[in-house]
Amino acid sequence: MKKIPMSSWLQNLFGGRRRSPKKRNSIPASKIVPKQLETLEDRALLSAFNNIVPITINDNGAATPYPSQINVVTANGVSATVLDVNVTLNGVTHTFPDDIDALLVGPTGTSVMLMSDAGSTDLTTPIAGVNLTFDDSAAGFLPDGTQITSGSYQPTNYAAGDVLPAPNPAVTGPILSQFNGLNPNGNWSLYVSDDQALDVGSITSWGLNLTLGGAV
Repeated sequence: MKKIPMSSWLQNLFGGRRRSPKKRNSIPASKIVPKQLETLEDRALLSAFNNIVPITINDNGAATPYPSQINVVTANGVSATVLDVNVTLNGVTHTFPDDIDALLVGPTGTSVMLMSDAGSTDLTTPIAGVNLTFDDSAAGFLPDGTQITSGSYQPTNYAAGDVLPAPNPAVTGPILSQFNGLNPNGNWSLYVSDDQALDVGSITSWGLNLTLGGAV
């Protein structure tokens, strides 16, 4: 019996037909419409703003720059309201951290002291490269009298009444939630100063993490 090659047998079985390749979507990249921001979750993904210019904490006076600012413009020009604010200070270094005053002022003038007179008063416990997140939902405050370590803390002010260098913005409240309901667009200013002589420091960068709600 004559053997039929397997390829010929398959060709006879299926009538010589070959499967057509699947048709693929060939929309050019230039024609793809980007996803619009429609939900709170979408907006939250785009709500991180940073200033990577280092801050020099000068001895017994205002830092440089003073203030350091972040200009917030919400995505696609959409106006929104603040639902939550967290602030990060990266790479905080100081030979006597109890000297640091750091005040955040929002675009409308609302302000909160993030840290003041916190940390050890022992000259043998400086801080170097510490990363601090300020969050109303954090478990506790920065320590008073002991070493500051990286972590999340509630805004901490152990000496209310400190007078910052001119323009000397006023402190309007102790918690970050006072920004809730406000329009986030505009300049957010971080005023950092050193309130005693002999020690200096720096901050590598800082940032805002904003959760945004619906249109204003």
